Amino acid sequence: MTFEIEMQKSNTLREECTHEVHMGLIRAATITLLLLLTPLTYLASAEDVPSVVITTDWTSSSSLSNEHAYVLTFGDSSSHDYDVSVSHVRAGVDLAPSIQTTFLDQTSTLTARIVLDSVVAWNDTITVSVTINGHDGVALSTSVNEQRTFVVGSWNQPMADHEVTTTSSWSLQQNYQTDEGNQTFVLLFEGNGWQQRINEVLESYELGNGTLQTIETTDNSTTILDLDFESFWKNETVVSGALTSQVIEARGSGGILLQTNEDGVISTINATVVDALLNRSNLDNIVSERLRLEAFGALMIEGEDEDGNFDVNGEISLLLLETNDIDGVRVLQHTQIEATADFVVVDEGTRLDLDLNQFETVERWENGVRVEHLEHLQGDGTFGFEDQDENATMIVNGSVYNFNTKVVDGITYIDDLHVDGTLSGDVQGTFGVVQTIEQTGTQMNHTMVLHDVNVIHNEAWFNVTGVGGSNFFGGSGAGAYYNDSYIYQATNSDWENRTVRLVWTETGPDPSSGDERPERSPIETDATPPEAENALGNISVGREAGFAPIPVHSGDVVRLLEQDGIVLTITAGNEAIEPRDAKNLSVIQWTGVYSDGVSGTASGSIVHQGPLSGLLASTSRSFEIAFGEDDEIAFLNESQAVDVIISPSIVSADDNSAPVVVDLSLSEGLVFGEGASPAHLVATIDDEDWNVATVTVDLSSLGLGIVSMNDRGLDGDQTIGDNKWTTMLSVSGLEVGEINISAQATDEWFESDALSTTITVENQAPRILSATISPNEVIRGGATMMTIDALDYHGVASIAVDLTVYGGEEIACQKMELWMCELVLPYGMAPGVRSISVRLTDNLGATILVTKTQASEHHFQPSSTDMDLALTIKNTPPTLTMVTTDALLREDLNTEQAIEIRVEDTDGILLVRADLGILKPISQTQTWVTLYDNGQGLDRVGGDGIYTATASVRSSTPLSGHEIKIQASDSYGDATQPTSFYVIVEESSEEDLLGAGDGLSITLIAIIVAIGALAAAAFVMLRQRNPPKEGSDRFGFQ
Repeated sequence: MTFEIEMQKSNTLREECTHEVHMGLIRAATITLLLLLTPLTYLASAEDVPSVVITTDWTSSSSLSNEHAYVLTFGDSSSHDYDVSVSHVRAGVDLAPSIQTTFLDQTSTLTARIVLDSVVAWNDTITVSVTINGHDGVALSTSVNEQRTFVVGSWNQPMADHEVTTTSSWSLQQNYQTDEGNQTFVLLFEGNGWQQRINEVLESYELGNGTLQTIETTDNSTTILDLDFESFWKNETVVSGALTSQVIEARGSGGILLQTNEDGVISTINATVVDALLNRSNLDNIVSERLRLEAFGALMIEGEDEDGNFDVNGEISLLLLETNDIDGVRVLQHTQIEATADFVVVDEGTRLDLDLNQFETVERWENGVRVEHLEHLQGDGTFGFEDQDENATMIVNGSVYNFNTKVVDGITYIDDLHVDGTLSGDVQGTFGVVQTIEQTGTQMNHTMVLHDVNVIHNEAWFNVTGVGGSNFFGGSGAGAYYNDSYIYQATNSDWENRTVRLVWTETGPDPSSGDERPERSPIETDATPPEAENALGNISVGREAGFAPIPVHSGDVVRLLEQDGIVLTITAGNEAIEPRDAKNLSVIQWTGVYSDGVSGTASGSIVHQGPLSGLLASTSRSFEIAFGEDDEIAFLNESQAVDVIISPSIVSADDNSAPVVVDLSLSEGLVFGEGASPAHLVATIDDEDWNVATVTVDLSSLGLGIVSMNDRGLDGDQTIGDNKWTTMLSVSGLEVGEINISAQATDEWFESDALSTTITVENQAPRILSATISPNEVIRGGATMMTIDALDYHGVASIAVDLTVYGGEEIACQKMELWMCELVLPYGMAPGVRSISVRLTDNLGATILVTKTQASEHHFQPSSTDMDLALTIKNTPPTLTMVTTDALLREDLNTEQAIEIRVEDTDGILLVRADLGILKPISQTQTWVTLYDNGQGLDRVGGDGIYTATASVRSSTPLSGHEIKIQASDSYGDATQPTSFYVIVEESSEEDLLGAGDGLSITLIAIIVAIGALAAAAFVMLRQRNPPKEGSDRFGFQ
């Protein structure tokens, strides 16, 4: 039996072991299968998670504007259930644009294009959010959210403050052939640039040197200008994304060669340009252009044919040209030439040698008015020629002794000519001409209108002494020929047909004389003001410009439209790292295509992370542009790159250090709950790189979620930029005690730090919303009822009125529908309006003593409707009691005896006076006399409340009862009515009468006192009902 049992146990144990092994294998296989399947399941799930990429598509088929559009590129071609929302904020206001969606064809994945009805502007903040709720017909358990936020900026203009320098080189080349010849324009530039932004103002300039060479050829002329620009400078200022000023200035020197060929006469000017200045500015959309050219050189004119030659050699000592155009109007033009020249003309036996000793011309126009004008020519020389006819020869030799003309400001001042000569050969004789201005005056013309004229005296003569049988001078033969003329010529050199009168006398073979006034003389014409011309023609001075998102993301497409004549559409490519100034800039590579009349391409990289986001790290441009009057094609090539980064010091993640949250606390130390006055919650941040982007505080423990803080002087922040990020904290719930909160600071490189701490939320004591006291005017010792409406979300535990400050008690209130308090006012309350203090306690033990209502429902938040808790204590006049009970005694001599009155008032006595009637001293002229309680005179004890009057009892004073009147006022000026008392005067020598009179006197005094007390009580009642009339003093007198 034992063996069988053991065997059974052994079999059972074996079966259990076999079963456990079998189950272990199953579990192992199951776990292995799960381990194998889990990654595949996870990967399959991960591949099914939908995605979307948001890119800009700021382009349009219109050449004038771009559409505000975005492209949503989903991760696959399956259907997606999604929502799109766009926030377009400008100056703090959301423009709430509407969205129009179209789906693009021939794309590998589902692609939607959304167009907004808003227009982008500089400094706008735009957020595009896409929420995917379903994918391929299946709802997602958790929605996929993709969001992109950026600021609208200007191309190559970061929004953050910065300062960088750049290097650039560019060339503008134009070389083309026309029917007239080869035309060339080459402008080269090498230089450095600088760009700085401070707040909303961005300034930039480029400074370098370059060369300009132009060759212009026509049918009969060639002009070559070759200038070296020692300084080529461009400055721009942009405010809030708008170009407000642009100044371009080039200064240099070089040479100019001008050559013309007119009918075989070759004229050449070869000048050295000592100073060339071109300044073009655009200030507030007003374009100004200034040009100045100063040169000197040589003038050569050569002509030759089969009969002779013409030769001029001159020296130009000054050639000055200056113009200034503002907003399309020429406000200044100055032209000045100073030169000398030698003229030699040889033609078929004729030779002319003329030395031009002075050639000077100046013309200056300012604002359309000629303000300076000079034309001065002066010279001398010789001439000679030979003339022949069939039978004789005549040789002429002459000297030009003086040739002098001068015009100043349009008026002719000098017109001199002196020529003498001889005739030889077969004709002998002499000749000459003398001309000068003899006087200036006025003369009438053909229509009898007076004009200012110069009277020019001209004398010409021929003295022929022999003709030798020739037919010269019309065959007139030998003789004297003489012409004496007076020419009345208008002084204004700009007029035409200037001779208004001619008077002459001529002697000789054919004598004549006359006096003529030519018709249509003079013709008045004004000098024509110069007109503005652009030295730079219609070339655009600038680069492509327009709005772009900051930062740019891969896939963005933006067309830049702001620069007239240069339109570039850029496409953002891949991310890359570009080293600049020993820093690794995170950039987006981009390419661009020019359009709208400009053919070419551009490429480069733009920073897309950090404070320099939006800055072009490098650029290369190459395009063709129409330039010049004939719009011939010019080729522009440019390369530009960032050279030195002056600020900020941190521009890449490699240089960055994470911020540190040093402290998180309430400036006030605590904050009250239940929506009481807010407190300043301040996070102190330490960041050596000064690039903190956001600071948030997690207030979920107070039901407020994640709250943004600021260091920009907003929402309670006290000082801008002091690294103390602030938000105003108001606890509206019932939380009290130590509450856990945490703050997180994140910089521009998304590095962050967090700090957790606790803040104290103090329980706010109950508040009195309203209260009434009825009656509100009560005498001391009287009673009144106070009703209180109190609020506390934790519940009001108790309310008591504290009158201890007035010598009273703290009186508890009872909770009914409202809180009710029955108050008995202590005598320590002075008359007037008196504040009532109320102590309130809530169910958590918070207590406070208040004297006002809190209509705002919160302490420390005063309201204009708050009311003081107060009532008016009414005053009562003093009480009067006759102390003197014995009769006054009449003696044989006059005596002074005391009458004592007790005066009592809680508020103190201001004044007591008496009308003693017949008992007043004879010397007293006034009706009323002041009583004192000072212990002097007949007053026995000072300050005992008994005031003493001095009665004068004379020997003639009647023996009877005498009425006196007493009146008293307390310290508040409340006075009794004059109160009558009766005093008995008795004879001191009549003892029986005195003895008998004791009982009568005492009885009489008691009656009088009783009557006085009743009168005083009646007076008090009447006074409370009828206050003193206006104009009465404290005793009721006017």
